[in-house]
Amino acid sequence: MKPLPLVVVGVGLCVSSANPEYKLKVIDGPSSTSPQYRSINDSESQTEGPVTTAVVVHKKSVTIEEKIDATCSDPDNFEEGEDHPSAEAIGELKRILSEASEINHSDIPDGDVSPYFGEVSVTWRRDNRMLRLTVFSDGRDARLDFGTTPESSLGNYQFNPTANGESLVNQLNWLLATKQVAVARASVSA
Repeated sequence: MKPLPLVVVGVGLCVSSANPEYKLKVIDGPSSTSPQYRSINDSESQTEGPVTTAVVVHKKSVTIEEKIDATCSDPDNFEEGEDHPSAEAIGELKRILSEASEINHSDIPDGDVSPYFGEVSVTWRRDNRMLRLTVFSDGRDARLDFGTTPESSLGNYQFNPTANGESLVNQLNWLLATKQVAVARASVSA
């Protein structure tokens, strides 16, 4: 479910956003695309007098590729002297995600992007499951790490040493499977 945008209405509002994850749409006064704002005390629209301003705040929908670019170019994500992911590693990560998106015929779910000493990874989590796609700057093959962490015990993790779009789709399907889906499938086959 998509969150509803935040709407702020007032007279003489001054608005700005320093957060690049949000975009502002400012609507001054009545227009064909905005509602006529009415006073509680009267039924006439506020077309005379002060201009009523409506500000609609939307969270920008950022693609995973944009998130990769922003994370890998932000100097705050690196320690002094730390190697940044190479352009080739970033390109390979995007290629695998694009390939997986084409195979799946839909966008890849949003994940957490992390650079680490020349490598870059995307991590997805659901319940006690974790999936991480890592691409290396030194030319090694991309890799998928995945596993589960039951409550109050050590996790059980595995890896696929050669990640591609197909293996990513398979592991995303595993990650997103839930107990309810498994129960529903069992009751259909019974």
